[in-house]
Amino acid sequence: MAKESGPNNSLDKKSWAQLMEKTVMPFGFDIPNSKVFEGRITSANFLDTSLFSLVSGTHAAERTQEHVQTQTENYCVVSFQLTGFLYLTQFGRRTKVEPGQFSTYTSDAPVQIEGSRDYHSLGVKVPLSRFSSSPEELHQLSATAFSADQGLAPAVQSFLHHLKAGNGSISAPARVGISQHVVGMIEQMLRSQNADRGSTETSAEVLRERCLTYIESNLQNYDLNPQMIAEDSFISTRYLHQLFSQSDLTVARYIRKRRIERIREDLASPLRALEPIEQIVLRWGIQNVSYFGQVFKQIEGCTPAEFRRRALGQ
Repeated sequence: MAKESGPNNSLDKKSWAQLMEKTVMPFGFDIPNSKVFEGRITSANFLDTSLFSLVSGTHAAERTQEHVQTQTENYCVVSFQLTGFLYLTQFGRRTKVEPGQFSTYTSDAPVQIEGSRDYHSLGVKVPLSRFSSSPEELHQLSATAFSADQGLAPAVQSFLHHLKAGNGSISAPARVGISQHVVGMIEQMLRSQNADRGSTETSAEVLRERCLTYIESNLQNYDLNPQMIAEDSFISTRYLHQLFSQSDLTVARYIRKRRIERIREDLASPLRALEPIEQIVLRWGIQNVSYFGQVFKQIEGCTPAEFRRRALGQ
């Protein structure tokens, strides 16, 4: 049977968080008026696939890395926006989802959701393990607003609506077949969206080139790290490391290699002959100049100053 929040739908922040954790997944919440919050969730389970209707007031929800690490099963959530709107942020992408649109996110990475005052959505939660598509393929679709009036989307939304309405009369044996049907429809709908966006460009080779380009453009950023690189291409850090596993260098070693190469170029440039070596090193994202000098000597067999003198013929 469907499960629903209390009859008056008035909840405090803690109660709402507990209800969301039980029905959807754990989130941290920020509610403007933390004493009173209007919210209602109706849910129906079909094996490990959950269907839920969510009505709420203005709120912000966030899944942090801590939430991700404490969850044993990962899910894909597809949500049809009925009234109000939301801002959805994941993998470095932020989008506004309005009525007549649907969006998706996964639970294996941090995500932020900001809902409007008259928020109402119809969603379905499917374990990632149920999809034949890889998590990385689903990540490509995360935090993007898609039309709910095109392709399979209208049929999927109508089916979910009628499924929710007739949940109480559906027998246990029938729920097995329904679960398989829901997963198949959702996956086909998402695949068609990926095809429409030209998903052939998201092959491993193209993704790796995109990551390399991002690294090259951000070598001067002290904070450059795998998570930033992965979010720029809307992939997980795990998949980023897989892309680099085909070469002899890890992500961190590749970044260091490119920084050293750029520093070498500047040290050998007559145009920068009077520029302090420390300034050159700092410009390329190296914070510990002294330690870098030791690393440089191990690689080049001489100090940065000696390398410059030789390169400039001094």
